[in-house]
Amino acid sequence: MKHCKKAVKIIERLHAIARLYQRELVGKTFLILYEGNKSEVIFKSENFLHLCGVETNLSAKHFFKCAIRKSLNTKNIFFSQSHPYNLCEIKTKFMPQAISLFKKDSLAITDISTQTRQFKLGTTDLDVVFCFDENSASHPNIARNILFPCSLRVEDIPNSKFNNMYEVDYVLSKKTGTKNYINIEYGNPDFLTSYLEKHSISGYSINITNQ
Repeated sequence: MKHCKKAVKIIERLHAIARLYQRELVGKTFLILYEGNKSEVIFKSENFLHLCGVETNLSAKHFFKCAIRKSLNTKNIFFSQSHPYNLCEIKTKFMPQAISLFKKDSLAITDISTQTRQFKLGTTDLDVVFCFDENSASHPNIARNILFPCSLRVEDIPNSKFNNMYEVDYVLSKKTGTKNYINIEYGNPDFLTSYLEKHSISGYSINITNQ
């Protein structure tokens, strides 16, 4: 009974968060520009599960489909020592804040070290951190230099646990699989061209249409 009550609360959140995640992130590739540096990140439906902090008997893709359809049930999610309820409760509470990171002031931190693994990049508002890492063999059709979300951490990561911190200047987006970055999610459009020239950022097709 206790598990059911906890699970129902988390499931209600997951149903709402999945729709937000789908609307704002799924199927998009983002170009993050931070003090002259650049990183491309991509969000896929199967990445959602890794950010939620729950265990499940479903595949990552099926888990997301069920969340979108509001059909997750208490038999689908579990809590354990490695995925405790308290951690899941915190992650699902702050997930909407994390999803909005690309649309507001944020910081980029590089080469993050945690107790369990390392990440190439994180974006943070000092409350939540989206952690990204390089492509794996599970996505053979996507370039290895494109990063995927691997973890959501609700913490202010100590300076000793990452290499550098930068202010995010721009976040551009496009539909995954298309050529042109057409949207500015964050940043002043009036200065984008001069910013790209100043920092010699090239190799990307940028044709902004939402200025």
